[in-house]
Amino acid sequence: GDLRASVRELCKEGKVEDALELFRADLRNVTYPLCTDVMREFAEVGRSDCAQAAVLHMQMISVENGEALERAVYNELMLAYARDEATIADDGIEQAFQVLDLMKRTGVEPDVVTYNRLMEACSAAAETVDAWEMGLKVLDTMAEAGVTPAVETFNTLIEACGKCGWSKNTGNGLEKGGQILARMAEDQISATTDTFNILMYGCAWAAGAGDGWSGVEQGLSFLESMAEVNAMPDVITFNNLIAACAQAAGSGDGARARDQAFRLMETMRKVGLTPDEGTCNTLIATCAKAAAAGDREGVEYGLRVLGMMKRSGLTPDAAMHHALLGECVKVAEDAGEDPELRGWGGVEWMSRALSLVEAEHLQLDGSSVGLHDRLVGLCGSLVSRLVAQSVHEERPPSNATAAA
Repeated sequence: GDLRASVRELCKEGKVEDALELFRADLRNVTYPLCTDVMREFAEVGRSDCAQAAVLHMQMISVENGEALERAVYNELMLAYARDEATIADDGIEQAFQVLDLMKRTGVEPDVVTYNRLMEACSAAAETVDAWEMGLKVLDTMAEAGVTPAVETFNTLIEACGKCGWSKNTGNGLEKGGQILARMAEDQISATTDTFNILMYGCAWAAGAGDGWSGVEQGLSFLESMAEVNAMPDVITFNNLIAACAQAAGSGDGARARDQAFRLMETMRKVGLTPDEGTCNTLIATCAKAAAAGDREGVEYGLRVLGMMKRSGLTPDAAMHHALLGECVKVAEDAGEDPELRGWGGVEWMSRALSLVEAEHLQLDGSSVGLHDRLVGLCGSLVSRLVAQSVHEERPPSNATAAA
């Protein structure tokens, strides 16, 4: 027990080599169970080399006792490969598959934990290998061995596909995710909220990486699929889907994305979920990006979200707050180019925006105060110009002009 605690502390401090030396210095007194515990500590920090050293000692103990290594030992070694940086950059994934072969040769039957950790290794190596093909290989191997995958097995494969890119012009992870859902249905494995949250995150990623509105549509389709399998969406589900709307708004689908984001917030409330800071900040981002794409109403909607956060005791993200006010100022600065804002309509719009800030008692930081003051100045200048223009138009002609 003391040895394991010492090894754990050294590993937490990043002194894994020191932990290995401590382990080796007391090998004669290390029992099989204690060795298993020490190996788990090495596995947790992803040091497959140290875990292998523990395995070698355990093999010696097993030979002396005429026993074989237990399955749990191989599973911990597999975990070490799944978390080892060498798996990402080198041939660690091949060694992980070799552990599986070694288990079979020694008569140890792999279980679902074994394969889940092998799938983790595939995900870790996603930047250097075809994680999709590797993952399918793991699923096929499980089928041959008669081992039923768990939902975590599929979730890890979806994450692995996402690491290669979610959008159509990258790794097409969303399409592969849809195929994985279909396979889960075939294997009668029910997708969970976690499964769909991974996919919803992918929708947001894809929407910002070229898919635009189609990323939102895919997310809405996944939301319908959740209902079909009785998976209850949570706040994370909606936040990720609203994030997809924000990305789509930045891709040119401003007003449509903004409207969809607010419909999603209303749906959250209908199913008993309370929007949190993440929800509101993502809504503000959607509004700011929609405004940048030409949707004036995006500013007003965003200011209302800020007010809602104020009343709920939530803290808005300073960057999102600043971006929204920045878009408000841009609309005011370009008022002369918009027929609807060129005259008193512009004054009305700017006054409404300012009244939202003041009515909601929104707290402004230093940079946002500057934007607020700039908006006040623009509104005042426009009023002065319109008043002067009105006076000039109504002024009676002079005697000279009348005589002429």
